[in-house]
Amino acid sequence: MDDHQSSKENSASLLRFAQLDFNIVQRLHQEELREIQQWWVDLDVATNFKYARDRIAECYLWVMGMYFEPKYSQGRRLLTKLIAVMSLGDDTYDNYATYEELVPFTEAIERWDINLVSNLPECMQRLYALYRDSFDEIEEAFAADGRPFAIVYAKKALDTLLKAYLMEAKWRDEGYRPKLEECMQVSLVTTCFTFLTIVSFLAVPEAATEDTFHWISTDPTVLVASKTVCRLMNDIVSHKFEQERKHVPSAVECYVDKTGLSEEKVVELLNEEVAKAWKDINEEYLMMNRQPNVVAAKPPILDRMLNLARVIDLIYKEDDGYRNSHLLKHYVVSVLQEPVSLGV
Repeated sequence: MDDHQSSKENSASLLRFAQLDFNIVQRLHQEELREIQQWWVDLDVATNFKYARDRIAECYLWVMGMYFEPKYSQGRRLLTKLIAVMSLGDDTYDNYATYEELVPFTEAIERWDINLVSNLPECMQRLYALYRDSFDEIEEAFAADGRPFAIVYAKKALDTLLKAYLMEAKWRDEGYRPKLEECMQVSLVTTCFTFLTIVSFLAVPEAATEDTFHWISTDPTVLVASKTVCRLMNDIVSHKFEQERKHVPSAVECYVDKTGLSEEKVVELLNEEVAKAWKDINEEYLMMNRQPNVVAAKPPILDRMLNLARVIDLIYKEDDGYRNSHLLKHYVVSVLQEPVSLGV
């Protein structure tokens, strides 16, 4: 809108319409965020998960980047809550629980067996309940729009994700330094990209058919490239902080181990890999949009992955914006707090 307003060829009526539209949609987003924040407050994260990051506004911004349109309101509410739960889970596997505690926890979620967490710390019992409640809500939503099969794909993706988290916890506690190939095989999964993409299809029932879920489960090129962007950008900006504590080696350390190159050179090479992955994403996007008979070619499907990759690019462009949440404050304020001035 700013660019249009400063242009010599701007249309006053079009600009006014855009400003009004932004403010109306922003009010809807504010209403959604208030509801989600109340749910978050009721969880009392500061007391029940003292080790975890408090990032509910950032989680909502993340989901808004995937789909901001009013018709996706239910999807934003459900996916934001789920990302917040996944963030608690990530911090639990990463910073709190031991491998011995995480083995029965992971199995409990895989089997949905609450008895397996009965001897674990209270925070892990609470986390198990949050996973269970979240999946019950997602299953109900998928069933309501005639796609009960979708929860099977979502649950399989979750199980795969938590097993990858568990492997990283095992490496951490054993002090094991994986080879680069091992590291990438597991850490591409722990980006959560596949899982979040599958759950994001909740909001696009007209496009995400059973064939779509099967297609995404085959790890197509556009998905692998998106996960690569996510993993490498995250590791490039966060690896130094992560190594200040007990943590599994990142792609940066594993690349240094494999090549013997300096950290600076490795970061340069990994940035080149990110650029290549973006080329793969763009090529796949353009190619599939030209093939209307390909199940994945439907814009609502491709847009979810493309938009999620764009959000990742924003969050990890210069630094770890999720860990250092003050870096995202400008975006939260400008998109969710400050309305556009309509002038006189």
